[in-house]
Amino acid sequence: MCTRIRDRADGILDAADGRLLAAKAKWSRLTPGALSGIANKQDLITGVEEHYNLSHAAAVQDVELWDARVRGAYETAPRFPARNEVSP
Repeated sequence: MCTRIRDRADGILDAADGRLLAAKAKWSRLTPGALSGIANKQDLITGVEEHYNLSHAAAVQDVELWDARVRGAYETAPRFPARNEVSP
């Protein structure tokens, strides 16, 4: 029995709603084999870390922003100010 949240499939790459195609377009370095092994958001973060040589924090941010865009909630996603927007 699965007891850990990260072990559960969460449909992060559900082909029925176009998320798989969006992921292929965003992360072209992820092979079909790597994509087929992704069951949840943590798996996707790990795949992005490994295939793009990113830190865990950078991969988490990339996946979270992508997820928000794909869900159509880009406007409500946390926005990080550009360097020139940071107040002194």
